[in-house]
Amino acid sequence: MGRDVLSQLLYGARTSFLVGTVAGIITAILATAIGVIAAYRGGWADMVLMALCDVFVLMPPPVILLILGLLLEFNGLSFAVIYGLLAGLGSPAIVLRAHALSVRVRPFVDAARVAGGGSLHIIWRHLIPFVMPFSLLFMTFAASGAVLSEAILSFFGRTQIRLSWGTMIWFTQITFRWSPAGEAWLALLPPVIAITLFCSAFYMIGRAIEEASGEPYPA
Repeated sequence: MGRDVLSQLLYGARTSFLVGTVAGIITAILATAIGVIAAYRGGWADMVLMALCDVFVLMPPPVILLILGLLLEFNGLSFAVIYGLLAGLGSPAIVLRAHALSVRVRPFVDAARVAGGGSLHIIWRHLIPFVMPFSLLFMTFAASGAVLSEAILSFFGRTQIRLSWGTMIWFTQITFRWSPAGEAWLALLPPVIAITLFCSAFYMIGRAIEEASGEPYPA
């Protein structure tokens, strides 16, 4: 079709990086806030927040976005925000709550409370630094999941994104056999490889954070 595959690949990288980065940041912030607040406050706040998270655990973001894509057409930013909200309200918040609970019962937290430290001080200086490595880990996983989900919706033509790696696959599968030279593998493989490398890179970053992260406080 006379399309420059390299130009499409470079242009589509902007959308994919935007989606992955925004979704990852929103997931990390939301999951950290919910997990830490639920662990620190306990009681009815913990019960309500964890019940909400249990609901979203049963609603995987790719499935929900695919359903919403039948009714709405997303752009890159709106897709990233919705994915981040759905992912942040799921299992990451539950896992971060469990880690925050292990800090809340430690003696130095009681000492900080006796010394006059308020709730915000304890949360900001003690709970959040402990769960931050795990938050960054979930951020990397959410970033790769968002890029994959965006590629799926773009492949089915359910987004208003002008060009991304997913839309490249969509365009190619329509015109795959129209090339005078036969099946256009050189147009299909670059976005597929780019998505694979992008998600693999974020996965490796997540594994590196998981291996390098240690408890900031002694057990």
